[in-house]
Amino acid sequence: MCNTLQNFDGSLMKFESAQAASFPITSSLEELKPFLSEAEWSQILKCKNRKLQLQRATAYHQLKELLQLSEPHRWDIDYDSSGKPHIQESEFDISISHKEERVFVGTAPQPCRVGVDMEKLGEIGNPDLMANSFLTPQEREELNLFLKREKLPFSFGVSICWSVKESFAKCLSMPFFPKCIEINSITKDKEVTLFLNPDIEKRMEENNWFIKKVSFRIEIPWVYSVSVIERKSHSSGVK
Repeated sequence: MCNTLQNFDGSLMKFESAQAASFPITSSLEELKPFLSEAEWSQILKCKNRKLQLQRATAYHQLKELLQLSEPHRWDIDYDSSGKPHIQESEFDISISHKEERVFVGTAPQPCRVGVDMEKLGEIGNPDLMANSFLTPQEREELNLFLKREKLPFSFGVSICWSVKESFAKCLSMPFFPKCIEINSITKDKEVTLFLNPDIEKRMEENNWFIKKVSFRIEIPWVYSVSVIERKSHSSGVK
């Protein structure tokens, strides 16, 4: 699978049927145009920011490569009212993150939903002040245990927590309020368990969703986070 991905540079995360990968932006808009639908091209040109144009075009192209879609120019990637991207007439859920000259994309077969986020480690100017704005004392304690084990600075930890929480918010197609999503534990394999506030718990229950996976990968200077939720079914065995 990896060999089919244009410009793939090793940041592939796979678990069960969901997958995510990061790519550098190396192609021009003109080189990416043949892989985009007319609707996508028109949408991209409406954006006046050249960097954002390239980020979106690259993400659309690489998502189609990741899903191995034939005739990629015939598939439309659009956004719903909450801002979550989707491929029209596709059975896959998708998510997109981009920063600087890099994109990070994720896919999962429905009824799963996927959210991805990438952040540059240590980029926050005042990590202690930032941490106080969205981490509880219990989260800071769990984070410090992880950072001590991994020998990483606190500034990296703040970026990691922000990225994990944002990836989960993207799963739910909801506005990002980091205090509503609490990190309960971080394993040595960088898997995360979450504690959700009552409003999010209610949203999960109303939609019959459960958390399938929340994890991250560190590839300095980046952290890549992926969250996957799934809708319960009578045959799933989930109670």
